[in-house]
Amino acid sequence: MVLAWIVGAVVIIGIGSALKGEYKADYNTPGSDSKAAADITKQRFGGYSGQEIYVVWKDTAGARSPATQKR
Repeated sequence: MVLAWIVGAVVIIGIGSALKGEYKADYNTPGSDSKAAADITKQRFGGYSGQEIYVVWKDTAGARSPATQKR
């Protein structure tokens, strides 16, 4: 019985993988906040229109300095 459950699980996983759809998310729906943010990013940052923006800062005194810890 345990062997039948294992075989059944393998078959179900195999069928599920074969029938899966394509994963795609489009956040540029007209009128949405995401579309507005993408448009502003494209206008203000030289044509860049990616969905992710990384903000990096550097403190020459180090991240554990008292001034940085206070901020």
